[in-house]
Amino acid sequence: MSEEEQMEKLKEIALKSKSKWMVQMKVIDTLEVFGDKAIPPITEIVKRVNDSAVKKHGLDAIKRLKEKRSPP
Repeated sequence: MSEEEQMEKLKEIALKSKSKWMVQMKVIDTLEVFGDKAIPPITEIVKRVNDSAVKKHGLDAIKRLKEKRSPP
C-alpha cells in the first residue's frame, strides 16, 4: 500500500469516527508522521469535523509541518 493510500485510509477512519474525537486526534498524529504530504488530508479532516478541539489539534499539526519545512 502506498503512502497516499495509507493517508487516504487514515483520513476516512477519522471522518467516519464522527463523535470519537480521540480517534480523530490519533489519526492526525499518525498522519503528521508523513510530513508535508499529510497537510491535505489533515486539512480535510479539520474542515469536516465538528469538534473544536480536533480542529485546533489539526491546525496545530499543519502549523508544525509548515514550520519544519521553512528555514529558520
